[in-house]
Amino acid sequence: MTLFLLLLAQAQAEGVDAHHFTPLPTLGAPLSLVETWRVTSQLPGSFSVSGTMDMSRGNALLVYEDWEGVVETPLLDDVLALNLSAGAALTPRLSVAVMGPLFLRSEGASGQQGAGLGDVRLAAPIGLVIPETTGLALGVVPGLDLPTGDSTQYAGAPGLGLSALVAAGYRAERLSVDLNVGAQRHPAAEATQSAEAIGGAALLLAGGASFAVSQSVGVAAEANLQRALGEGVVRPGEALLSARGLLGTGLTWTAGAGVGLGEAVGAPQWRLFGGVGYARVVDPASDRDLDGVVDDLDACVRKAEVKNGYNDADGCPDALAELDLTVLNDQGEPVVGASLSVDGVTLTTDAQGRLRVPPRAPDAALTTSLTAEGYSPLPIDRATLSEGPQAETLTLPWLPGTVRLIVKDAAGQPVPAVVTLTGPTPQTRQLGAEGREQLVLGAGDWQLLVSAPGKGAEVRQIKLDGVSTALTVVELTLTPPVVELQAKEVVITQAILFDLDAATLRPDAEPILRQVAGLLIQHPELTRVEIQGHTDDQGDAEYNLKLSQERVETVRAWLIASGVDPERLVAQGYGESKPIQPNTTEAGQAANRRVQFVILAQQPPPKKR
Repeated sequence: MTLFLLLLAQAQAEGVDAHHFTPLPTLGAPLSLVETWRVTSQLPGSFSVSGTMDMSRGNALLVYEDWEGVVETPLLDDVLALNLSAGAALTPRLSVAVMGPLFLRSEGASGQQGAGLGDVRLAAPIGLVIPETTGLALGVVPGLDLPTGDSTQYAGAPGLGLSALVAAGYRAERLSVDLNVGAQRHPAAEATQSAEAIGGAALLLAGGASFAVSQSVGVAAEANLQRALGEGVVRPGEALLSARGLLGTGLTWTAGAGVGLGEAVGAPQWRLFGGVGYARVVDPASDRDLDGVVDDLDACVRKAEVKNGYNDADGCPDALAELDLTVLNDQGEPVVGASLSVDGVTLTTDAQGRLRVPPRAPDAALTTSLTAEGYSPLPIDRATLSEGPQAETLTLPWLPGTVRLIVKDAAGQPVPAVVTLTGPTPQTRQLGAEGREQLVLGAGDWQLLVSAPGKGAEVRQIKLDGVSTALTVVELTLTPPVVELQAKEVVITQAILFDLDAATLRPDAEPILRQVAGLLIQHPELTRVEIQGHTDDQGDAEYNLKLSQERVETVRAWLIASGVDPERLVAQGYGESKPIQPNTTEAGQAANRRVQFVILAQQPPPKKR
């Protein structure tokens, strides 16, 4: 269709760029498209400059009526322009570009024109996703058009123009497909009387595909379209075929042709173009992972170096060592407040016994010592560590002679008992409400007498070598008393039972004997106690006498092993000779089968201070 700018005879639609051909810098890539941005990665130092001659015949006509009749003349026709472009890579993801035409000759509604500069475009392509070899690519391209052209000659816009594009593409081994979508805004040319405004906001769409004929030559097909947003007239678009190549000396060449897609401002009937340039390319293959370490020196050519101060020159993504320590004791309990010093910084374990060593080079030796109150120091000497996160559990040794005393009742509730320790350094401890105490005792034999109001006393014997760092745990259950001290006898309220026809104690006899031992140790004034054994009259009398003697010898040995002085104990079996009830009933026989603790001698009890 023909664009009608219905003007008066002397009026013209000034203030529009009717050229609309802007070759982009290639940065030496043969697969680059002419007017479609392609997301690529170039190493800093890469740049290109080029000049592309284009010759085109215009499509948009200015139609007006003068005294001679209706006149039709192109806005801009028979254009011969040198399109200059330059680009440079600042980082692997950021480039800058500048483009602009130098009109050598043009003809149109304003007559034949000589040389003149067109609008200059600035752009900054930013790569967001850049495939290493093949795959999807994504970037953005902000742009700024400077009104350096002569808008009265349809060679430039009357003011600044802004644009923003999203550039996406797909890279195959020899094929590249690219698409640009965005918008631009140019000042609208003022309408003259009945003429429509030209310029304003527009939606931009461009896309194309390029194919590598060889490593240095590529061919491409592309098209671009624009659609007005709001009022204004914009060119519908142009289709281009092109070829580009590299010469061994760094020279580049471009050639191609295009046709307008419709009849509108800037859409030519036809366009021919060709040009040469120069590109200095820092070959991406020399640093394929873009980490700044050239492949000849890069031990990991496809994995980028992580700059962290550790082996940064080898080109590999080396990770610092991140050591998480969990500190436990030999009971599997976290050690809270354990500390170690690393590079002058003191680190302390938390409530879970954990601490984290600050990230460090794996080859930096870690030599320190882990300490905590109540524990022996634990040296830590690691010549090297593994890269990345790692966890280690350490068992902190106790101080030699550490004893943990736990006292509960039959229901499992803590008992705030009193502990009397007899050994190298006798002492007495009052347990708190939690019913436990942790002690550090010297080497030697120790006797622990544990008592509490309303409970029977119990005694334990331990032997410490002063060397072992293992925890000694003494756990007791205090029960209501079954032993009572009377004037002439230590009375037990429960029977001490043995296996049938044997001198072997039953398990339920031991809690009774523990209370007997506790009472005897509590009362050292009982200097002589006879352990008497009695039976019923069943069986042979001589056998019963022998059995009773063997049983009390077992009891005596048990008490001695529990810490009672053997000089204080006498074992005497009486067999069936001293019944306390008639043996005519089962109840009487059961009562006669008994062990008694008779006091033979005692001293006055020590006075309480």
